[in-house]
Amino acid sequence: MGRRSRPCPAHAGLPRLPRSLPHEAPGQHLHRPERGLRREIHLADQWLTRRGLVGHSTKPGTLRHTRALGARLTFYLRDHRIGPAPDQAHALVRLRGVQVALFLRGYLLRWQYETLGTAPTTRLLSQLTERLCHKIRTVASPEAAAATALSIHFSHGPTGFGLITCGNTAPDGRSVRLPVTGSPYEPEETRYLRVPGRWKFHHHTPHELNALQVLHLESDDPVPLPAHAAPLVAAHLAYRRSQGATDNDPLFIHDKDPGRKSPELHLREAVIRTCHRIHFNPAWLHRSHCRHGDETAHDAAAAGWMHYRGLDLIALSDDVRDRL
Repeated sequence: MGRRSRPCPAHAGLPRLPRSLPHEAPGQHLHRPERGLRREIHLADQWLTRRGLVGHSTKPGTLRHTRALGARLTFYLRDHRIGPAPDQAHALVRLRGVQVALFLRGYLLRWQYETLGTAPTTRLLSQLTERLCHKIRTVASPEAAAATALSIHFSHGPTGFGLITCGNTAPDGRSVRLPVTGSPYEPEETRYLRVPGRWKFHHHTPHELNALQVLHLESDDPVPLPAHAAPLVAAHLAYRRSQGATDNDPLFIHDKDPGRKSPELHLREAVIRTCHRIHFNPAWLHRSHCRHGDETAHDAAAAGWMHYRGLDLIALSDDVRDRL
């Protein structure tokens, strides 16, 4: 008998795809992974045509264009494809489908899974599980629970949470929204979000927030939240409504000086304490004395959902793009 070939060491940590994957449409039979992959490529290509590559004011392939596409891609992967995947195999197939569709459009979506340690596909899935939400509910106040759930879902600190209003939060807690501000034709590097004027006199609060710092929130569409996390946000919204908050009032306020100070530093500490109590290590959130540094000034591209899953988007050279 001949010698059996061994798997490549670079792929030793990746799970084997099942022989069949359930089609997402109800009432359908099981299909082979190849058909599931083709379907994911088709869905990703449709998204790129209808949303991902539409409405940009910069030239395709430039840094600004790639950054704007990366922000939209984060929403697509996190909220619609990879984040809600039922298991690792589905998440991997969906990722490969998006990679193929992007490559055919002149972009390389790299997945550096070797930086994620063992079982890298588990890092693709949403970390905001039903069990984790139950732990958060038992140890935290409504405000801290809602902020922690949002931070874990975004894989980002509470930057920009103070700009979310009660009116932009669904009553059932299933979605939040931070509307796009400023001119859409203005690049993110020079576009800023207005913060309430009363915050500007607090020395911990910047006069303006760069739009790059809130790419994890700023969108034309609401950000859907997992069903098991919705009650945490809904409970805090109900508490704010009981305080007399209107649609224009912020969802999160400073605990000791509401209306005059930004709540983000207070929320940051609340999220860190809650994560410590439930034994969850938020890799994207560190205090200043941590050896990994304080990440409050980082934008969503340097510290966000894609970054902590080993994903980054790169535009191919013009020569390669012309041949595709």
